[in-house]
Amino acid sequence: MKLTCLFPVLLIVGGLLIAGCGKSADQIKMEGDLSKEITVLHDGAMAKITQANDLSTRIGEVMAQHDNLVKKYPKEAAGHSSDDLKAAMEQIVKAKSSMDAWMKGYKPYDPAVKHAEAMKALTTHKTDLTKMKADIEGAITAATTAVESHTKVASELMAKMSKKKH
Repeated sequence: MKLTCLFPVLLIVGGLLIAGCGKSADQIKMEGDLSKEITVLHDGAMAKITQANDLSTRIGEVMAQHDNLVKKYPKEAAGHSSDDLKAAMEQIVKAKSSMDAWMKGYKPYDPAVKHAEAMKALTTHKTDLTKMKADIEGAITAATTAVESHTKVASELMAKMSKKKH
């Protein structure tokens, strides 16, 4: 058989093989839905990162206020440390670093990838983002609690010191 006669046969067989390896409508929908879910998770995590950034700034302000009060009123501020603020800041930095690392390694969904590979990658992304979002939320909670606690203590200390002056 000549090559010219074999070529159409190879095209037909190749086409059937490729068509047989395609994804079903259900698989495509499943992948698309999971990809959309990942986008929503990512957007939610990024909103939390913005909130964490704002809290980082607030922590810095509260730490400076704490340090000033400790210098100004060492006796009255004795026993009150800023360790919780530092720990909250570390949590925020760690959560932001995790998000940055994830984003650098992120490969967008590619519909041309085989279904099993696509689902594995998408599921991994979802799991990673879910954990990161929880870590960010935990850091935000710790930071908010620490800031509120220090703000309250500072207010009480200032009120106490103003009464002593009168």
